[in-house]
Amino acid sequence: MDHMDKLYIRVGIIVILASIFSTIYTSSMLLNSIEAVGTVTSYQENGTGGTTYYSVVTFKCCNDKEIEFVARTSTDPPRHAIGEKVPIRFDPANPEHARITHFFSLWRWEMIGVGIGLFFIYIMSGKLSRYIKQKNNE
Repeated sequence: MDHMDKLYIRVGIIVILASIFSTIYTSSMLLNSIEAVGTVTSYQENGTGGTTYYSVVTFKCCNDKEIEFVARTSTDPPRHAIGEKVPIRFDPANPEHARITHFFSLWRWEMIGVGIGLFFIYIMSGKLSRYIKQKNNE
């Protein structure tokens, strides 16, 4: 097994570990946050690599204080209509860091990371299997 093969296995493991830590962080946020309903009030453009749009959401939190935040996922066309009600979760101690609670908005990086990590490990496990068979035949 050459140096690049070992590097690919390490990359796969690192990406999976990063996904696990991200899953723990998101799960912790979900356990320690409050459900609410927000309203999409506008869009914020993301001009990197083509124009996509982040939803800008407002909601009322502690003591009827109105909070505004920008969604973490941008899409084209915009995922939500202005005026649309969306499910959110927020930490009462830090409500500005609220998140829209659609499945893909919460878990996209975890799914992508595990997929990439498993791909690297799958490809390298085939190479490793061939390497072991070759060594046993010598």
